[in-house]
Amino acid sequence: MENKQILAGYGLILKYIGVFMIIFGIIMLLPLTMLILYPQEYPEAANFVLPGTISIFIGYAITLFFRGREKGKLARHQDAVLVLAIWIVAILIGAIPFLMTGNLTFTQSVFEVTSG
Repeated sequence: MENKQILAGYGLILKYIGVFMIIFGIIMLLPLTMLILYPQEYPEAANFVLPGTISIFIGYAITLFFRGREKGKLARHQDAVLVLAIWIVAILIGAIPFLMTGNLTFTQSVFEVTSG
């Protein structure tokens, strides 16, 4: 019984990560609203559209995959695993626009996202 709860908790963690990726993808698309005021920045739009939409689609796929599973609660210390996983996913997805500009390396992009 205990092992099933623990495994259900990890499925729940992945489902939460999927929901977070959807929300984070939508947030990444918000800077596109500024293109109305700064149309000269239009070539940079792909740097936000691509990672934002990919994040939304992957998050949606993860959420769909774990939708039919039985519900559970997070076991002891799984909440810390969830927070750590969300931080890592946010940093990696947030680094993609910096990488796409071609001006920064992966390490520099991760540093910029982490320090911001």
